[in-house]
Amino acid sequence: MAGKQGDGSFLMGFIVGGVVGVVAGLLLAPKPGSETRADLADYGEVVRERAEEVAAQVRDRVGPAVESVRDAVGPVIEQMSGAGAKDDASRN
Repeated sequence: MAGKQGDGSFLMGFIVGGVVGVVAGLLLAPKPGSETRADLADYGEVVRERAEEVAAQVRDRVGPAVESVRDAVGPVIEQMSGAGAKDDASRN
């Protein structure tokens, strides 16, 4: 289980490092401002697409766990809600 957590932090570090490296390279490159802005806009689109892919992967991996927790906790919450309503009714 610890390996899975390490993989996620490595992936985030890799992505953040890549973004910082590309932005620094673009800002330090001897290009006109309009070209640099166009490059940044293009790279922003690439980063957005990658972020969407990573988010989809996270949803795919975490989704089943969330569902099983909901399935396990849902009945307990309903029981507690029902018990609270019974306690309120008996007090009145």
